[in-house]
Amino acid sequence: MVSDAFPGTDQLYSHQSQALRLLDKDEHVVLATRTSSGKSLVYQIRCLQLLIHDPNSRILCMFPTKALAQDQARSLRMLLSHAPFGLSADDLFLYDGDQGTKARRGARSARILFTNPDALHHGILPNRKLWSILLESLRLVVLDEAHVYVGPFGGHVSGVIRRLRRLCFLHGNRQVQWIGCSATITHPSKHMEELTGIEGIREVREDGSAHGIKEYVMWQGPRIQSRGSEGEMEMSSDRGSSLEECTRLLMLMLHSRIRTIVFCRTRKHCELLMKETRDRILRETADQSLVSKVISYRGGYQAEERRRIEADMFSGASMIVISTSALEIGVDLSHIDCVMMHGVPRDLTSFHQQAGRAGRSGRNGLVLVVGNASSLDRYYLEHPGKLLDAEFATDPVHWSDPMILGEQLQCAAYESFLDPHRDEVWWNGVPGGLEAMAKLYLRPVGSSAFTWTQTYDPYPAEQVQLRSGNGFHGKEGEKDWTVVDVGRGRGLRILEVVEPCRGIYSLYPGAVWHYQGHTFLVEELDVDKGWVGVRLARVDYLTDPRDYTDVDPEDRMVSMTLDEAERGTSVCYGRVCVKRTVFGYYKVHPKTRAILDRVELAAITEREWTEGLWIDIPGRYVERIKEGMEASIHAMCHAWMLQAPLATGSTTGSADLQTECKHPAATRFRPPRLILYDGPSGKGWSARILPMVRETLWGALERMEECECDMGCPKCVEHPRCSEQNRVLDKNGAIQLMNLLLRGHWEEGEGKRQ
Repeated sequence: MVSDAFPGTDQLYSHQSQALRLLDKDEHVVLATRTSSGKSLVYQIRCLQLLIHDPNSRILCMFPTKALAQDQARSLRMLLSHAPFGLSADDLFLYDGDQGTKARRGARSARILFTNPDALHHGILPNRKLWSILLESLRLVVLDEAHVYVGPFGGHVSGVIRRLRRLCFLHGNRQVQWIGCSATITHPSKHMEELTGIEGIREVREDGSAHGIKEYVMWQGPRIQSRGSEGEMEMSSDRGSSLEECTRLLMLMLHSRIRTIVFCRTRKHCELLMKETRDRILRETADQSLVSKVISYRGGYQAEERRRIEADMFSGASMIVISTSALEIGVDLSHIDCVMMHGVPRDLTSFHQQAGRAGRSGRNGLVLVVGNASSLDRYYLEHPGKLLDAEFATDPVHWSDPMILGEQLQCAAYESFLDPHRDEVWWNGVPGGLEAMAKLYLRPVGSSAFTWTQTYDPYPAEQVQLRSGNGFHGKEGEKDWTVVDVGRGRGLRILEVVEPCRGIYSLYPGAVWHYQGHTFLVEELDVDKGWVGVRLARVDYLTDPRDYTDVDPEDRMVSMTLDEAERGTSVCYGRVCVKRTVFGYYKVHPKTRAILDRVELAAITEREWTEGLWIDIPGRYVERIKEGMEASIHAMCHAWMLQAPLATGSTTGSADLQTECKHPAATRFRPPRLILYDGPSGKGWSARILPMVRETLWGALERMEECECDMGCPKCVEHPRCSEQNRVLDKNGAIQLMNLLLRGHWEEGEGKRQ
């Protein structure tokens, strides 16, 4: 049956057999073998085993992205189409937020349900009576790409999983088995136990799969030639555009029939690379049909558009796929020969996941890392061992974080009254006990039960967001922006729906906006209605926003003295306002990035509120560092951002902590202040850091003083998420300022590498 569905699969690998034997013994299992090692086949076979044994069984498979769910659904349906005993591809339903009402109703009786944490949280658990068949008959839950569920997002997903286990129990179901899968988990069983609350999960790590050879190439564009003072040609230290270099390499891959996927850091880069490649094909080749062989894929596309693109990808009809990180997780594009990265990924897990898309099914593969002009990329291209030889690590799951736990308990109490004595088992190990948390966050009902509070009307799951945006508690103009093509004559076509915090930088009036290789001009923006009108255009320039972001405290909740000598410097925690303003844009040359024109706009402003930590620098220290104060503060904040998560148990140092980054051309006055705040997916980070703020600041100082670099590097002050590309940093000034804050003194020569 398996070999019929997947030709060439004549026998199982040793790790697949080991995992299936454990599952036959009713063990919970986590598979942590490398990418493309056949982890999916294990849970697919287990699905069939359970359904053949009991046709009334229900299976739930949870994926972090819609693209991955579509890919795995295609694979399992192929297996089901060859299965005996009345099983068929129609037994599998997707429920991920893209389905209409009729399809959602059909999903409630599905034997195999593919979903994501958000749909489970928003749609299934709050409506448990409608999903009673699933909750009563659920026999297997699969958590694919489980490494994604870390930090605050992982804490919320853990709460969703514990709520699911609780509702199954309340429906009389005590037979649910769990399978986790990931190629990039440091401690697989520990991670799964934190995520699910289940102890004794067995891990399978010894990889028995066959793999081809994978070559890694670190690539930089050619050096730019310029004329010297005597008129002779000289080689500049600058290099050509990484985007142009990627386009040139993609043309080579296309003509050589080498199937390639390109990963870009941002949606903008994805669309620009798609446009440049499409234009180059039309300009340089006689075979215009090659245009249809290049497709782009990213978040934001409408559901129908995503399905069409996914069908092309999975069938192998496309030669080149240009994507964001939306396709880095688990998607099996077995025909891909080469992975190209436009810029070094921002973390090690992403690097390994992206590289894992090449050389699947035992084939050889090529990983091509095309560096850009950023100092971070230059660092890794000059020190490739830091990237290729480093061991990845997995951050903890913040399931017991008080803020996250409080919101998840609201959701649980809405689904069924919370009884701390009965329900302690699902949240075993909560600091202070479940009853204390219930008294703190919930409304008592009777003598021993609790229910949700009405501040979460109409129901808690609608108010509690698992990921994007959940770091922010309030917004102005919360309505998303709908991008509409107004130049189609009859009717209007919706192209995309964009969050305001993203749209403000790309959809201002006059902006050049790209969509699947086509160029549009933004004609109209109505923020109040959430409506953006765009029209196809031919222009010979790009646009970059002229913008700034101010981050200011609004409500101090906690204040504590920073130093033991009581010199009066305080660190504060509380509510901060993040104000983004676009006041114009630059028209820039698409090749050289030279500024062609400056355009003024009526200011477009977007505000959001979150929590943060800040330290107002005393005037006496400002006087000591008059020159380069902003660069010193910026470097200090970066060092703090790099160090702070490590003190909270993070092994990677990654967290969605943000700061107010400095632009080299900025002239407006900003208070001399260190500030870190919770980003959109980083809810709770600043609160976790507060009790150990002194430790994190001392650690940041040691990080800078012990680093061997002179001007700053990714190990000390250069941050991968700096919105201004780490252009305004003063490492020595940061060391001086940090010494003043922590020690109260600094003498010339202190803190500099000897």
